Amino acid sequence: NGQENNAHGYATEIGYSFLADWKPRLSFIYAYASGDKKPNDSKNQRFNRLFGFNRPWSNSNHIEWENLETFKSRIEFKPHQKLRMEASYNLYWLASETDSWKRANLRDETGNSGKEIGQDLEFRTHYKINNNLRTTIGYAHFIPGEFAKTAGREGASNFIYFEFTIDFFGSDILGY
Repeated sequence: NGQENNAHGYATEIGYSFLADWKPRLSFIYAYASGDKKPNDSKNQRFNRLFGFNRPWSNSNHIEWENLETFKSRIEFKPHQKLRMEASYNLYWLASETDSWKRANLRDETGNSGKEIGQDLEFRTHYKINNNLRTTIGYAHFIPGEFAKTAGREGASNFIYFEFTIDFFGSDILGY
């Protein structure tokens, strides 16, 4: 289409695992994925899933690694051999205020709606039933920020999920 692409993204995580029987771990993540600065020019600066990372940045699927700046803090612990729990607090901003929050299909090409997408709290509990069956129960609460509210996403949301994983080979990939 004749459009020049010039995008970048990076992520860094620092964490510490405490010496305790329940294996507590505290970590902090900062990530950035560039956004398009001018919506109607011939250059695209938006980092997107074509660059190799498609996993959402929020359990509720509100955020993906496009036009994003995020800070996440997380605590994990394993109170029992078969049980692992985690909680996180996450902050999200647009990298470029003139580009879109793609997952919500919201954009302010003027950039006057601000950059703050919002924040969320996430909780997950993983339980290993046996070598072949695991379950996860999760909850995420999203609180919209200035951009989200101004561009049309005013209300908070709650997401509760329950999943089963069947592993036919009995691997220990999740570290139970």
